[in-house]
Amino acid sequence: SATAAVDRTTESHSPVQHAVTSSVSDRMWNVSLQSKIDAALKGGQIYVVYQPQFDLETETPCGFEALVRWSDPERGSIAPSYFIEQCEHAGRMEALTRKVFTEAADAIGNSTFSEGSQRLSVNVSATMLGDDRVIDILEQALAHSNLEAKRFTIEITETARIPDFDRARTVLDRIRTMGVRTSIDDFGVGAANLETLLRLPFDELKIDRAFISRIKDD
Repeated sequence: SATAAVDRTTESHSPVQHAVTSSVSDRMWNVSLQSKIDAALKGGQIYVVYQPQFDLETETPCGFEALVRWSDPERGSIAPSYFIEQCEHAGRMEALTRKVFTEAADAIGNSTFSEGSQRLSVNVSATMLGDDRVIDILEQALAHSNLEAKRFTIEITETARIPDFDRARTVLDRIRTMGVRTSIDDFGVGAANLETLLRLPFDELKIDRAFISRIKDD
């Protein structure tokens, strides 16, 4: 519990977190959820939806972001932030990432947008930057889809701190060499800080809604 609390701290927002042991029911639900991940991936309970991205000047769609969802027969819709964390704990991020990449590339590549210029953005957990697995997943998705690499963007989500900046930079450099764009998601909150922006090669920065939701004009 103490280790989990430390992982939730940030210097700017929450430097101190109280460690509270979970209730028995909460712990059992976490274990139950983690044990269901493989079956949910295979059975279609975990699936991909698409959020359109628009060019504000032309008011036309310029891309799509692939978002993963989980509908559990017992609990109904499970919050992505929660089950993705459970996937990280259970060592299932590779399987989840592979499913999202493959399904998203197939869906957009076989749609009316296959010959257009719209981009496809797919989220990748920061935990996947510790080795070459995400490169292999990306290469396979590109090889089996009709989409060019230049139409792909991977968005690094800060659900966990990046374990090794040097290794992460090597992985991201190889991804950019393939022609794929890189983006940092929800910048400004959680573990997404200036160090991340300065030390890693990103083409795009997505500012968290907390910083723009109260803007009243252009």
